[in-house]
Amino acid sequence: MKPIFLWYGQLLVGSYELFVCLGFLAAFSYSFWQARRRDLDLVHVTNIQLLILLGGLGGSHLLAGLVHWKSFSNAPLQVFAFWAPGGRIWYGGFLGALALALTYARYQGLPGRLLADIAAPTVALGHGIGRLGCFLAGCCYGRPSNHPWAVTYRFADAATVSRHPTQLYESFAMLALFAALHRYLQRSDRPEGAVMAIYLIAYGAIRFAVEALRGDDRGSLIFGVFSTSQWLSLVALVAGGLLLRRLTSSREGTAA
Repeated sequence: MKPIFLWYGQLLVGSYELFVCLGFLAAFSYSFWQARRRDLDLVHVTNIQLLILLGGLGGSHLLAGLVHWKSFSNAPLQVFAFWAPGGRIWYGGFLGALALALTYARYQGLPGRLLADIAAPTVALGHGIGRLGCFLAGCCYGRPSNHPWAVTYRFADAATVSRHPTQLYESFAMLALFAALHRYLQRSDRPEGAVMAIYLIAYGAIRFAVEALRGDDRGSLIFGVFSTSQWLSLVALVAGGLLLRRLTSSREGTAA
């Protein structure tokens, strides 16, 4: 692949870092656009974005440290090497960002469900772009495969074996999910909170399927069955389903 996107003299730009930054930029721009359309205070939106960035980075590294604790036992502070590709678990970042954002929204008296609905396609967009950086950097790769679209890495422990491009599977799925969520967000008849509920259901299913094809270290299997991310995917799927049912039921009850 292409772990170094640009190397010119003293300037070195890693592909992973570049696409993560592009993902954040696209996500922040989209959320600003949606917030402005709904007359939300952009100062609060900016504060929430900064909290999401901090919570996402901290949470993803912290959960990775817990799952792969043996790898960090000799140098525990390496858990927070934010600049290095790998060493993160996405669900940890999502939970960390969600906790900080919701706490801030509640403290400031902001419309939490509306913000969550804006956040759902925002996260899907940034995630879809960021996974392209994983593909170029060679992390998060898949199991060996003989499919025509399998890829072969020239480095690391994935080298010389054709593998599922799981990063691309997830990237394309997330970009498609972004398009669907964006369209649903524009509907005036949707219950507030339903966009986030659908995101949880869809991403839980997507990640569970992609995780089954991953070939990199997934940590110890919990109960000898699923990886940490697969269990969290099931939790997300069930939580999203329950939330959507609650929202639609309460709306039907109000209409009746």
